[in-house]
Amino acid sequence: MVPEVVAIGNANVDIIMYVDKVPAEDEAVEAYDTIISAGGSASNYAVALSRLNVKSGFIGRIGNDSFGEFIRKEFEKERVDISHLKVDDKYPTGKVFIIVTRDGIRRMIAYRGANARISKDDLDEEYISKAKIVHAASIRKELAEDIAR
Repeated sequence: MVPEVVAIGNANVDIIMYVDKVPAEDEAVEAYDTIISAGGSASNYAVALSRLNVKSGFIGRIGNDSFGEFIRKEFEKERVDISHLKVDDKYPTGKVFIIVTRDGIRRMIAYRGANARISKDDLDEEYISKAKIVHAASIRKELAEDIAR
């Protein structure tokens, strides 16, 4: 598939805990709901476009682990082209732990993992150049400059 849009950046597993209040230091609170989902700005962008029937592709990295497999399956289910999704044997899949209160306060703790290893070597110029739109998110400035060239 030649995607109309290529998204480059993070693919995370989001672990979302819904609570009544943000815990104070050394305090534990009980969650009333928990969701585990695929996330990451670039990943979410590619999925959203695919749901609108726009052919989308993703360039990024996941770990060689169960979280990475979860992300891969979510991309496939959402019909996002992942032919340029790299599996990193050295670094695990990125994760974000998110606390959300009933009144909408959010706190996040992120572990970039394999996302931090996205490099120029992961970019396929031919694949990117065939896209009408390239969306890059949460990447280093140097990599953004390489994409722009």
